[in-house]
Amino acid sequence: NVNYRTGWINWFVNYGVTYRESPGRGFTDNFYNRADTTYFIDQINRRLRAGVSQNVRFGSDIYLNNTNIITLSASYRTSDQENTTKTLYDFYDETRAPLDFSRRRVDNEDETDLNWQYEVEYTRDFARRGQKLTFDFQFQDSNEIEISAFDDVTKFDDMPNQPLIQRSENDNGETRTLVQLDYI
Repeated sequence: NVNYRTGWINWFVNYGVTYRESPGRGFTDNFYNRADTTYFIDQINRRLRAGVSQNVRFGSDIYLNNTNIITLSASYRTSDQENTTKTLYDFYDETRAPLDFSRRRVDNEDETDLNWQYEVEYTRDFARRGQKLTFDFQFQDSNEIEISAFDDVTKFDDMPNQPLIQRSENDNGETRTLVQLDYI
């Protein structure tokens, strides 16, 4: 954080960086009882979500006088994540004896987020203690892109099949505007 005040203007800049790594795992035991067959599927998941995000906010507080302040600011946030999920499916008959059939699915996902926000805030303090008027205008534009590559291998009678390669791309965007007036 850096602040510099000269006369009636306070300039500020804030910067932050974060690295996060979140492992996870899960187990699901599924039982299927149909008219022609009964079987079990055990599903084992292992996940690792990891990524770096950075943000910067800059702007100024403009002191019109002792009771009126205008704040102008902009912020930018970006993050880049690499997420991997490995799922193993084991198949069993109705007595829980292993079948010669299994499936392994790996999802490698790259995710990128970008976010811009602009803000104008006005504050007026009144003579009576605790009495205040605030006006806030915010505009936010964000975008998220997720690209996944799925590697799906099925094994039957100890003979691996050709992997099934799938790709997925999701591009999500959002624009928000906030206008708020408060009198306390």
